[in-house]
Amino acid sequence: MRINHYCSKYESNVLFGLSRWFWLIVLIQCFSIQGKCQSGENDKLKEVSKWDYAVYTSFFATEKLPAIELPRFFEQAVKARKVYENTVIAKAIKPEEIAELGKTFGEGFDSLYKDYKNNNTDEFIVRERILAPDLTILTKAEKGKRLSGKLVEVPSHLTGEYVSLSRAGFNKKGDKALFYITWSGSAVTSYYVMMQKQDNKWVIKNVEMDNMIIF
Repeated sequence: MRINHYCSKYESNVLFGLSRWFWLIVLIQCFSIQGKCQSGENDKLKEVSKWDYAVYTSFFATEKLPAIELPRFFEQAVKARKVYENTVIAKAIKPEEIAELGKTFGEGFDSLYKDYKNNNTDEFIVRERILAPDLTILTKAEKGKRLSGKLVEVPSHLTGEYVSLSRAGFNKKGDKALFYITWSGSAVTSYYVMMQKQDNKWVIKNVEMDNMIIF
């Protein structure tokens, strides 16, 4: 009886051990599949161009803002150090809205806007290639954790909040660029930004706020 009791107890321990390993393997596989699905979804997207990276780098490396009346919270967007990896698709706007933007950005805006719109019919991916100090790319999974309050971070007033970028549109001469940026901080604000090439470097030329939501 003692031998049978020992065997029964031994078998139970073995079965329990195997059960634990089974569920551990299942859990690991679930996380692996989830990760592959998340990365696979973005692996199908094309990466932004080297010209986009040049514009982004100059934008986030801006030390002196232009001497114009800037929209509210725009300075915080420039100082942001977290960029969401998926680009923003160009939204449909009315002809009269395009005309208003043309008044802000000046001659040649129509062709500049057309190229911007053509470059942003689909989402693209931004990688860790923006050459600005302390700037990081926020993945889709990390963004979800932020929105659910599950991502512990350094306080936002020290690092800046995250931004979403569109690809840039360029004029035929290649010395003007237009892109769209959304800053998600104490408010959610979106802007059209025009940059111009001066001495082989992109500088902010003008800005127009498109949207603002205050919580």
